[in-house]
Amino acid sequence: MAKKAQAAMEFLMTYGWAILVVLVVIGALAYFGVLNPAKLLPDKCTATAGFTCSDFVMNAGGPTVKLINGMGQSVTISSTTFTPSAGTAITLTAPASGTVWKSGEAITFVASGATFTPGDKGKGTLDIVYYTGGDSTFSHTLSVDISGTVQ
Repeated sequence: MAKKAQAAMEFLMTYGWAILVVLVVIGALAYFGVLNPAKLLPDKCTATAGFTCSDFVMNAGGPTVKLINGMGQSVTISSTTFTPSAGTAITLTAPASGTVWKSGEAITFVASGATFTPGDKGKGTLDIVYYTGGDSTFSHTLSVDISGTVQ
């Protein structure tokens, strides 16, 4: 019986130390950010159907996004806001409200006022309220989801 107990104790001690070393290594990797899945995700810019995100960059103050109108008709921009994933909405100053966005035309939207940390992943939603034709009765919202490494 004593030999079985000794064998069990040796087994637990040998593999217990191995498990402890593995846990310490995993803890160190997590502490230094190696295991942070947000850093492994690719940069992306996804727009509502009818619009194309042709290019973007995430800055400390917010994103700069170049969008192309693929609706097949001109739209008039009513308002633009950028909402960081953790923060309050920021109203964009350009392009100005009332800007006519022609079909096939690219317009650059610039957000400033966010507080992203360079090197981290910045994430948020750019909302553009617009109306089609000359009728401002019915507004539509273009949502652009943006996620990228802050420059």
